[in-house]
Amino acid sequence: MITYEKYKESGIQWIGEIPEDWVIKKFKLVTTLLTCGHAATPNYVDEADGIPFLSAQNIKNERISLHEFRHIEKTLHELLSRNHKVEKGDLLQVRVGGSSTIGQTAIVDLDFDFSVYVSLSHIKLDKSQAYNAFIKFMCNSDRFKECCSVEMKKGAGVANLNVADLEVVRIPVPPLSEQTAIANYLYSKTTEIDQVVADKEALISLYEEEKKALINEAVTKGVALSGVETSDAKFKPSGVDWLGDVPERWEVKKLKYLAKICNGREYREIQIEEGGYPVYGTGGIFNRCSDFIYDKTSVLLGRKGTVDRPIFVEEPFWTSDTIYYTEIDKTVAPKFFYFLCLQIQFDLYIYGSAVPSMTKEYYDHIYFPLPPLTEQAAIVQYIESETANINDKINQIKQEIALLKEYRQALIFEAVTGKVRID
Repeated sequence: MITYEKYKESGIQWIGEIPEDWVIKKFKLVTTLLTCGHAATPNYVDEADGIPFLSAQNIKNERISLHEFRHIEKTLHELLSRNHKVEKGDLLQVRVGGSSTIGQTAIVDLDFDFSVYVSLSHIKLDKSQAYNAFIKFMCNSDRFKECCSVEMKKGAGVANLNVADLEVVRIPVPPLSEQTAIANYLYSKTTEIDQVVADKEALISLYEEEKKALINEAVTKGVALSGVETSDAKFKPSGVDWLGDVPERWEVKKLKYLAKICNGREYREIQIEEGGYPVYGTGGIFNRCSDFIYDKTSVLLGRKGTVDRPIFVEEPFWTSDTIYYTEIDKTVAPKFFYFLCLQIQFDLYIYGSAVPSMTKEYYDHIYFPLPPLTEQAAIVQYIESETANINDKINQIKQEIALLKEYRQALIFEAVTGKVRID
């Protein structure tokens, strides 16, 4: 790559040296408006009667996403627009949330009116000094976000990039013509990289589907056993729609005959900072406690929230009241039972639109195929061996994606700070 002829010290740690004709400015000096969205929770109305109201959840992958949003009264939108109407070409930046999303910036490319919530900062640039695509790329660089993280305030445990803090962040400002050239170059290069990443992520999805199909086939139709291919086995109707035919020697039983479903309990009185035993919720381990609720191998099944992700546990543990644990019958290999639970068609049972839920009764009456224990062991061994091979492929692709994303970030940083010259 070509570099500039002369450099000078920027005096800013995250930037380092910059080309001699570039300048360093406070962020607010390249803007005509830098504010946050509406702070109060508005009165939401139906789509036909309102104006779209966007929030931090609508900034995805450095773009505005309209996957979900609500509407506010037209009178409130008109009031908000008097002071800072959001227009095409403006920037929206996530100012509240987790480390992976805060600071993420998108260019407004919408052709309809809308207002924004306080979780977004609204930025209008001084077009005589700053090009929106250049500033967007700079704001989305990891180095810039790391710089901003120093300024972030912590309120109620949520990271908050205040407008006042963003205003004083110092940034590199090249001549406008160079900003345009850099942005165009980065758009071309990052689009190529993003497409390669998307293709690899799609391949991972295919491998994940392959794993699901492999597990389903193994636990419902069996695997080769003692030199006998499954194609040679005799089958019988299971009497269960989702199962279809099962091997003739297998039984079909309700879950309640394979395991006892038990409630989780309150853990706060025995909560500790470290050590002890893991506390599980539907999302996995989220705390520690000084005692365990069960000390044998178990499969955890969601009761409320993320209910469609069974968890296999082999160590003593505690469960919150959002997840059940199971006492697995001796006629069932625990890992085989886990693979069976992965086949549950949760969409048929989940109730509650706001918070998806599953009752013991629903679980208890789900039918499962049950081969002899020796065959369960053979099926588990087969699944673990075959899925390990698929997981190796997935992990290799994930490493490739991580390297591509690192390269993408390095490319952006070098371009927006002038480490390379873009003509």
